[in-house]
Amino acid sequence: GVDPNRPEIDLFAAETAAMLALAMYILGEELEKRAPLAANRVRQEMDTRVKTPYLQRTDMWWLGNGPRPVNNWSSWISANMLSVFLYGEPDAHKRHNAVQKACATLQKFCDAQPNDGECPEGVAYWNVSAAAVFNAMELLAMMEEPLNFCDAEKLCRMERYPFSMYIGCGCFVNFGDSVKRPVLDGATCLRFARWAEDDASALMALQTKANGSEYTYAVKGTSELLFFRAVTALFTCDQARVGTPIKERASFFYYTNSGLLSARSHSGEMFFSAKGGACGGAHD
Repeated sequence: GVDPNRPEIDLFAAETAAMLALAMYILGEELEKRAPLAANRVRQEMDTRVKTPYLQRTDMWWLGNGPRPVNNWSSWISANMLSVFLYGEPDAHKRHNAVQKACATLQKFCDAQPNDGECPEGVAYWNVSAAAVFNAMELLAMMEEPLNFCDAEKLCRMERYPFSMYIGCGCFVNFGDSVKRPVLDGATCLRFARWAEDDASALMALQTKANGSEYTYAVKGTSELLFFRAVTALFTCDQARVGTPIKERASFFYYTNSGLLSARSHSGEMFFSAKGGACGGAHD
């Protein structure tokens, strides 16, 4: 069973704390006037349930300190923990320690990813892996904290992964328990593509949005990094440079780590994908 005196930080504890931290950052002064007891309770619960365990514990598997491989829990929780401390921790020393800890885990996550940029867990999980890493970068930049994880060239390759798996009409190559129409945060994807100077991925984001797919600017059907993404989406300009339509772009991608291949013909009339290997990978 779960020991209430030794709380674990899982995906949704971290996400809930991040949402509350940003809400308090924006609305805290008004909440103090109208409901000071509620404001104090929120801060107390955040500290007891998430902030203190995060600073004190080193044994939670997703931190990357043990034999278990890191996965999207590491990127997803770490990005949320940055929100928790950057927006909700007044103590500079604690804030510094939390940032260093989150960056160390994000570094381990990025180091563990294939050098060719593949997301081994599939496009649906890219939303909380590479995209969460980019959100963490944005958070650090907003707060003028030093960026000290992930090689930029590798992160650019990670950014391009959804484009390499894009079939058309909002559909992506899927395997394991990923889905053909994953719910991705389109505003993050567009900003990520601009950062990587990847016009093709930026155009894909806009085309799939225009097609009414689940690749959307609204946070729809998903709650990953909910409040931060919802707020930043308000300031993401809905533009991309004009380019050749995706369906007319010939392409070939091969990821050696898993034997995953995708190819599109010059005419755009044929798309082919195949994946080698056997069961036993992530989410198989």
